[in-house]
Amino acid sequence: MERLSSPQIWEPIFNLPGSMLSWPPVGIALFWFAALMVLWLIYRGIKSTARTITAFFYTSVHRLRTRLANIKTWIVCKLRSVAPHRRASGVTQGPVLEFDENELAVLRLAAAQGPGQIVSAKDFAERLSMRPRQVQRHLDQLGNAKIMESVVGSTGGFANYRLTAYGTAFLANISRQAPSGNS
Repeated sequence: MERLSSPQIWEPIFNLPGSMLSWPPVGIALFWFAALMVLWLIYRGIKSTARTITAFFYTSVHRLRTRLANIKTWIVCKLRSVAPHRRASGVTQGPVLEFDENELAVLRLAAAQGPGQIVSAKDFAERLSMRPRQVQRHLDQLGNAKIMESVVGSTGGFANYRLTAYGTAFLANISRQAPSGNS
């Protein structure tokens, strides 16, 4: 095979078919510019098509996931409506507090001291003619019910307590429910 020289290689490109005239340099530049523009437009078209396909894919995946999540939520709601429910009575109604007469007497004495006043089992034992250990047990039960709260410090080896806002409301409720002697 014979080796072609440079003018022979480019001659079919730069010559008009069937003509012996060569293109002028401006014509050659315009040809290459137009060829590059066509290639650039093809590249942009392919790129735009690829973006559209990708966007369609991601949108489809998102819509599918959303539909599956909605179906899952619907199934869970249906199963919850069929499944037995916990009773809500414990939520809407507070616990029933029942105290014996000694605990109510301790509670009334604490209220008589005034709001925020600190009392101890030893103080109540003198007024109620009970042993301090018995009064301490009643104060502990009232503390567990959040009617009395323990404060820092002690008197005679027994913890100090004071009436809480809940205890004041509890006493007010008891006094409202108590039958009045004026019928």
